[in-house]
Parts: sequence; C-alpha cells; structure tokens
Amino acid sequence: MFARESVKDVKVGDRVLVTGRATEFNGWTELSPVTAVDVCGAGSVAAQPYKLPIETTGGLERVENVLLTFPQPLTVSEHYNLGRFGEVTLSSQGRLFQPTDRPGVDAAPDARRSLLVDDGSTRENPATLPPVVRTGDVASGVTGVPGYGFGKYRLQPTEPIGYRTPTRARPSRSP
Repeated sequence: MFARESVKDVKVGDRVLVTGRATEFNGWTELSPVTAVDVCGAGSVAAQPYKLPIETTGGLERVENVLLTFPQPLTVSEHYNLGRFGEVTLSSQGRLFQPTDRPGVDAAPDARRSLLVDDGSTRENPATLPPVVRTGDVASGVTGVPGYGFGKYRLQPTEPIGYRTPTRARPSRSP
C-alpha cells in the first residue's frame, strides 16, 4: 500500500505515525518519500513554549514544524509587507531599530530577537487585508508552527494573534 492511499483515512485531530525519510527541500525539512501513514488514535498536541531570542546554535531549525507558543509579549517591529504578503515581524524586548541608524551596533542580536509571522497565504496583494497593526503594538498569545520559506524562517500562526496598542496613543493631529 502506498502512503497516498492511506492518507485519505486521516482526519483532523488524529494522531498519526508517518514513516519516511527526512530530507531537505528548498531549506524545508520534509519526509520524502513517505512509505506509510498509520492512524494511532485521536487527541491533541500541546504547544511547546519557546522564548526569544532564538538560540545562536541552529536557530529555528531544531523546532521547525513543531507547534510552539511564545509566552512573552512580542512587539511589532516591521509591517511593511503586511498588505502585500501578510507578513509582520515581531520582536522580544521591545521594538527593533535599523542597525544602520546606530553606528557600531551589531545586527546579529536583533536578528535573534525577531520572528517573522506569515499568514500562510500564497496570494500577493489580496483583496481582503489582514488586521492592521502599527509599529510598537504588542502581540500576545502567539502560537504557530515555524517553517522555512523564501529564504527565511517564518511562523505560520495556528490561532488568531491578539494585538494591543500601548498606552502611548497616536496623537489626533500634528502640533
């Protein structure tokens, strides 16, 4: 029996045992070829807590495709590609700034403090935009699965992310 024939018996919430060879395809870890998919029961998978900054050894590679939850508040540091690609960069320990704005600052620690959150859509410039956020907004309850694509690790959320605007509200007009 080929794995493809047994996949049709898998339902959301099933626990499965997948047999195959672990390989890399465009930086993404996958099982290929899959030789068997066996349903072992039903249940849920608890998200594993993960705190930023990302470890210096291996980065997110060791938790790629693992359901993670980030217990700390994360700050919106970049939202330029939100409307076009559904991407937001979140960071721990407050907002990130361009290292070129601060001569002599090493960019590596900032990179480990950041997390690219992707809406999982492959559409560019969708008609319906994701929720609009501002730089400095704080995200809580960030849970999802990290993967690799388009040259970067990115988190695909599995639950809606709650954003709140800090107490320092935007002024209603320019002085």
